[in-house]
Amino acid sequence: GGVLRVTLCAADLDEARLLHDQLAPISAIMAALTAATPIVRGHLVNRDCYWDVQCGTVDDRSAQERGIVPLTTAKGTLLKSRYGSIDTYLGPEKLTPDAAFHRQYNDCQFTYDCESYWKMKGDVGIDHLLSLHVSRLFVRDIHYASEHMLGSSEKNGTANGQEHFKRFLGCSRQNVCLYPPNKRTGSGWEVEFMSLETQLTDAENAALITFIVLLSRVIISYRLNLYLPISLMDQNMARSQKVNAAREQLFYFRRDLFGGRDGKSNGSGRISKRGNSASTWHTVHHSHGTAGPERGVFGLHNSGQPESAEYVELT
Repeated sequence: GGVLRVTLCAADLDEARLLHDQLAPISAIMAALTAATPIVRGHLVNRDCYWDVQCGTVDDRSAQERGIVPLTTAKGTLLKSRYGSIDTYLGPEKLTPDAAFHRQYNDCQFTYDCESYWKMKGDVGIDHLLSLHVSRLFVRDIHYASEHMLGSSEKNGTANGQEHFKRFLGCSRQNVCLYPPNKRTGSGWEVEFMSLETQLTDAENAALITFIVLLSRVIISYRLNLYLPISLMDQNMARSQKVNAAREQLFYFRRDLFGGRDGKSNGSGRISKRGNSASTWHTVHHSHGTAGPERGVFGLHNSGQPESAEYVELT
């Protein structure tokens, strides 16, 4: 088993944020469709994918970070391994009333580094969600650093700084990763899709890579709205690990793919209800989330009125 990574180059940060958010909800479906680790298919463990194996391999959380014992030295409770699904959507830099992103989609709690958050948001002026996304990296220790990175000089100080940050990114991978521009190589903003599994033949791998590239172009061209609450996306990821998930599991998916909110596109993008029992329909309620930077924890609080959004479980 292995991960087939697909790296996409974005025109700018706004496009990178769009791809990051819209590709994340389909990662579970793609993991189930590409499950190709037969050794764990009920023989070693009761799962069908390599994803959980990979996440468990690098899970070095202490008892404090797991919430087993009270916090004394750890920065906070970490609900996920270094590798896992995303903690937060990035959304657009400036929210507008007709935007597809709404803050209640970030409905899961996670810990972040307060000092890093305020340095980016307060001192540099980076927006709230991107500051959260980056500052969560610094609650974990770096796994490794190559020898040439340990010293710096005026000549290569900037390059070393970028290398250090790349190491932090590489030590905390998610189902979709955002990478900043690289001055040394000249590459721009990049988004890496991580949930595909390596197939047996080059032709199969090439087909999967081509599909993700084409899907990214469709998302950008038609501005698809694939947002799910992160809690539902995490449920999808858990279901994708089960044996024969592609045939036997149901996955949450949006009904309206073209409107900022369900029902705002006059039904043009809505998935029709199906009469069979394989699809179930329901309404999921979520309250608005607020951040508590003074505590270093972001998550849902019971404030404001709940807002409804419709999703469907599809085979």
